[in-house]
Amino acid sequence: MGSINCYIPNRSGDKIEIDMIMLCQKGIYVIENKNYSGWIFGDEKSKNWCEILKGKKYFFYNPIKQNKSHIKNLEKQLQVGDDKYVSLITFNANANLKKVSTESSGIYVVGYKQLKKFMKKQTDKPDILIDEEIENIYQQLLPGTKLSLQIKSQY
Repeated sequence: MGSINCYIPNRSGDKIEIDMIMLCQKGIYVIENKNYSGWIFGDEKSKNWCEILKGKKYFFYNPIKQNKSHIKNLEKQLQVGDDKYVSLITFNANANLKKVSTESSGIYVVGYKQLKKFMKKQTDKPDILIDEEIENIYQQLLPGTKLSLQIKSQY
């Protein structure tokens, strides 16, 4: 079973791919899922992060910055204040988050094994969206989940 990505327009009118968006009373969770193995090093401000796998270093674009861009584009499309968004970067079970740090509130980086605990903690947060807002946002995003395979293959 696969996940359904959401495609939304960016500033230039092209489409960007968002891995997952979770809508609930606690907020709009914009999820960037990373499929890396090995040790992961990175922080909020660096341009690139590092994966060390079998003694070799591999660099990849900072997923916090990537998700920040996704949220900016969502804000423009949805007209919902930035205080409603949660940036969640997830790594699969093969990744070991050795030294990963965030400074800003509303930004989280978690490994697969910590995801359940993270989500459980979110239930303690106050509600910031009502059901009507969630339904409205959902209806705005729904068309972006129904793109043709030809368009999706470009991403």
